Amino acid sequence: GTAVEHPKPAPDVFIKAMNELGVSRDECIIIEDSFNGVSAANAAKIPVIGFVNEHSGKQDLSKACILIEGFDEIDYSFINYAYQRANNQPLLIAETDHLWIKELSLEDIPSLYQIYQKPSIKNKVDPMEDDLEIEIQKHQAYIETIYKFYGYGLWGVFLKETGKLIGRCGIQNATWNSKDEIELGYLIDGDYQGKGFATEASNAILELAFREYSFDKIISFIETKNEGSMHIAEKLSMKRVDTCLKGDKKYYIYAIQKQEYSKGVSYGEYTAYETKTTNP
Repeated sequence: GTAVEHPKPAPDVFIKAMNELGVSRDECIIIEDSFNGVSAANAAKIPVIGFVNEHSGKQDLSKACILIEGFDEIDYSFINYAYQRANNQPLLIAETDHLWIKELSLEDIPSLYQIYQKPSIKNKVDPMEDDLEIEIQKHQAYIETIYKFYGYGLWGVFLKETGKLIGRCGIQNATWNSKDEIELGYLIDGDYQGKGFATEASNAILELAFREYSFDKIISFIETKNEGSMHIAEKLSMKRVDTCLKGDKKYYIYAIQKQEYSKGVSYGEYTAYETKTTNP
């Protein structure tokens, strides 16, 4: 602070640090333990992690993008996660032999919208909004309230070979028999069905759900006429356990317990990319 004209909460100290290091704003992230430090980082337009430091007194760090209470588990993955979240970059969730599973960005919604309009899809899933702009606005809220809050949701399925969006797959909160559950959902563009992509993506999602998120049970709601989805659920070793009505449609409920998964169900090869909730 003594080397600049205006100390924190002015951004000068961080601007000087960038100049000395020869880096730009988009190459930086800051860790701060004071209100003035967080304010200075925000003024410099650099993402900031707030460190709740017991030796710094009671500081207001609410303007930081994420809060930490120590450094034992702070590694590159965590720092990168905080950086991507602060810069609204979609996270890579998992990688399989043929697929990338990533958070959907606003730029992906028109392509997803086109998938939902295809006859092979339209009658099997809940429709999107008729107005694409409304759907984009809804996804903006989804990013904030689901991706960032829970750290999971329905993600995009992309072909590694071309980068093309071919569907979506993921886990989301659901209710069954008045109980909170975690639901597996999957959808693949009709042009890419029958190639094993839904099973491959769902394999990775189940692995994440049980290994990374430590959920005890996963369920799926499958319309009774959707034989393809039933076949996929059975390939995943899920069992039909009940039926229910949603509106005027009848659904089978498939489920798999964590202990069933642990007893040797094979889910193939995949790589998970660590995600974390941003709630302090």
